[in-house]
Amino acid sequence: MATTVKYSLTPDRINTILNAAEKKGPEAYEKVAWLEEHQEEGIPFEGLYDFGGNLEGAVEKFGEDKVYGAHREATGLWLGGRVRNMLEAGKTEAEIQDILDDPTFKPGKVVKSAKKKGDAYTESLDKNMDNMTEEELDAEEARLAEMLDKINQRKSK
Repeated sequence: MATTVKYSLTPDRINTILNAAEKKGPEAYEKVAWLEEHQEEGIPFEGLYDFGGNLEGAVEKFGEDKVYGAHREATGLWLGGRVRNMLEAGKTEAEIQDILDDPTFKPGKVVKSAKKKGDAYTESLDKNMDNMTEEELDAEEARLAEMLDKINQRKSK
Protein backbone atom coordinates (compact mmCIF):
# COMPACT_ATOMS: atom_id res chain seq x y z
CA MET A 1 0.00 0.00 0.00
CA ALA A 2 1.54 3.28 -1.12
CA THR A 3 1.55 6.39 1.02
CA THR A 4 1.65 9.97 -0.24
CA VAL A 5 4.98 11.63 0.42
CA LYS A 6 5.73 15.33 0.07
CA TYR A 7 9.22 16.72 -0.11
CA SER A 8 10.78 19.80 -1.59
CA LEU A 9 14.03 21.41 -2.49
CA THR A 10 13.57 24.65 -0.56
CA PRO A 11 14.81 28.03 -1.77
CA ASP A 12 17.35 28.06 1.10
CA ARG A 13 18.70 24.66 0.08
CA ILE A 14 18.87 25.72 -3.58
CA ASN A 15 20.87 28.80 -2.62
CA THR A 16 23.21 26.67 -0.51
CA ILE A 17 23.80 24.34 -3.47
CA LEU A 18 24.41 27.24 -5.85
CA ASN A 19 26.80 29.00 -3.44
CA ALA A 20 28.79 25.82 -2.82
CA ALA A 21 29.04 25.13 -6.55
CA GLU A 22 30.12 28.70 -7.23
CA LYS A 23 32.99 28.32 -4.76
CA LYS A 24 34.11 25.13 -6.55
CA GLY A 25 34.32 26.89 -9.88
CA PRO A 26 32.54 27.41 -13.21
CA GLU A 27 32.41 23.72 -14.13
CA ALA A 28 30.69 22.77 -10.86
CA TYR A 29 28.31 25.71 -11.12
CA GLU A 30 27.35 24.81 -14.67
CA LYS A 31 26.00 21.45 -13.44
CA VAL A 32 23.54 23.11 -11.04
CA ALA A 33 22.87 26.42 -12.84
CA TRP A 34 19.41 25.17 -13.84
CA LEU A 35 18.42 25.61 -10.17
CA GLU A 36 18.61 29.41 -10.53
CA GLU A 37 15.10 29.54 -11.99
CA HIS A 38 13.77 27.86 -8.81
CA GLN A 39 15.51 30.10 -6.25
CA GLU A 40 12.30 31.92 -5.29
CA GLU A 41 9.75 29.10 -5.04
CA GLY A 42 11.82 25.95 -4.57
CA ILE A 43 10.97 22.65 -6.20
CA PRO A 44 8.08 20.72 -4.63
CA PHE A 45 7.60 16.98 -5.02
CA GLU A 46 4.56 14.88 -4.21
CA GLY A 47 4.41 11.20 -5.03
CA LEU A 48 3.62 7.75 -3.70
CA TYR A 49 5.91 5.32 -1.93
CA ASP A 50 5.21 1.86 -0.52
CA PHE A 51 6.70 1.70 2.98
CA GLY A 52 5.34 -1.79 3.50
CA GLY A 53 2.09 -0.90 5.27
CA ASN A 54 3.18 -2.00 8.76
CA LEU A 55 6.22 -3.37 10.59
CA GLU A 56 5.86 -6.89 9.20
CA GLY A 57 5.38 -5.55 5.67
CA ALA A 58 8.41 -3.28 6.01
CA VAL A 59 10.57 -6.18 7.26
CA GLU A 60 9.33 -8.35 4.39
CA LYS A 61 10.03 -5.63 1.83
CA PHE A 62 13.35 -4.28 3.13
CA GLY A 63 14.69 -6.86 5.58
CA GLU A 64 15.20 -6.70 9.34
CA ASP A 65 18.62 -5.03 9.13
CA LYS A 66 17.33 -2.16 6.97
CA VAL A 67 14.22 -1.62 9.08
CA TYR A 68 16.22 -1.65 12.31
CA GLY A 69 18.86 0.62 10.75
CA ALA A 70 16.21 3.14 9.69
CA HIS A 71 14.64 3.00 13.16
CA ARG A 72 18.02 3.50 14.80
CA GLU A 73 18.87 6.45 12.55
CA ALA A 74 15.52 8.19 13.07
CA THR A 75 15.58 7.56 16.82
CA GLY A 76 19.17 8.80 16.99
CA LEU A 77 18.18 12.08 15.34
CA TRP A 78 15.22 12.46 17.68
CA LEU A 79 17.36 11.59 20.70
CA GLY A 80 20.03 14.10 19.70
CA GLY A 81 17.44 16.87 19.82
CA ARG A 82 16.18 15.78 23.23
CA VAL A 83 19.70 15.54 24.68
CA ARG A 84 20.48 19.01 23.31
CA ASN A 85 17.31 20.35 24.97
CA MET A 86 18.27 18.75 28.28
CA LEU A 87 21.81 20.18 28.09
CA GLU A 88 20.36 23.63 27.35
CA ALA A 89 18.08 23.21 30.38
CA GLY A 90 21.19 22.70 32.52
CA LYS A 91 20.99 18.95 33.11
CA THR A 92 24.27 17.16 33.83
CA GLU A 93 25.52 14.14 31.88
CA ALA A 94 24.60 11.92 34.83
CA GLU A 95 21.06 13.34 34.97
CA ILE A 96 20.62 12.82 31.24
CA GLN A 97 21.92 9.25 31.45
CA ASP A 98 19.47 8.55 34.27
CA ILE A 99 16.64 9.75 32.03
CA LEU A 100 17.86 7.58 29.14
CA ASP A 101 18.13 4.56 31.45
CA ASP A 102 14.56 5.01 32.72
CA PRO A 103 12.46 2.17 31.22
CA THR A 104 9.55 4.59 30.72
CA PHE A 105 11.67 6.82 28.45
CA LYS A 106 10.52 6.15 24.89
CA PRO A 107 11.22 7.77 21.50
CA GLY A 108 8.64 10.42 20.75
CA LYS A 109 7.98 11.11 24.41
CA VAL A 110 8.85 14.71 25.26
CA VAL A 111 11.20 15.27 28.17
CA LYS A 112 10.00 18.14 30.30
CA SER A 113 12.47 20.93 30.92
CA ALA A 114 13.59 22.01 34.35
CA LYS A 115 11.19 24.97 34.20
CA LYS A 116 8.04 24.91 36.29
CA LYS A 117 4.61 25.13 34.71
CA GLY A 118 3.77 28.71 33.84
CA ASP A 119 7.38 29.92 33.77
CA ALA A 120 7.33 30.50 30.00
CA TYR A 121 4.26 32.73 30.33
CA THR A 122 5.58 34.75 33.24
CA GLU A 123 9.04 35.11 31.66
CA SER A 124 7.45 36.31 28.41
CA LEU A 125 5.21 38.75 30.26
CA ASP A 126 8.15 40.07 32.28
CA LYS A 127 10.25 40.49 29.13
CA ASN A 128 7.52 42.28 27.13
CA MET A 129 5.83 44.30 29.86
CA ASP A 130 7.77 47.51 29.17
CA ASN A 131 6.55 47.52 25.56
CA MET A 132 2.89 46.86 26.34
CA THR A 133 0.12 49.47 26.13
CA GLU A 134 -2.09 50.29 29.11
CA GLU A 135 -4.89 48.26 27.51
CA GLU A 136 -2.62 45.24 27.08
CA LEU A 137 -1.42 45.53 30.68
CA ASP A 138 -5.04 45.76 31.87
CA ALA A 139 -5.90 42.63 29.87
CA GLU A 140 -2.96 40.71 31.36
CA GLU A 141 -3.89 41.90 34.85
CA ALA A 142 -7.46 40.66 34.32
CA ARG A 143 -6.15 37.33 33.01
CA LEU A 144 -3.88 36.91 36.02
CA ALA A 145 -6.69 37.88 38.43
CA GLU A 146 -8.94 35.27 36.80
CA MET A 147 -6.23 32.62 37.16
CA LEU A 148 -5.65 33.58 40.80
CA ASP A 149 -9.39 33.22 41.47
CA LYS A 150 -9.34 29.74 39.88
CA ILE A 151 -6.33 28.76 41.99
CA ASN A 152 -8.01 29.95 45.18
CA GLN A 153 -11.25 28.12 44.29
CA ARG A 154 -9.31 24.93 43.60
CA LYS A 155 -7.38 25.20 46.88
CA SER A 156 -10.58 25.70 48.89
CA LYS A 157 -12.09 22.40 47.66
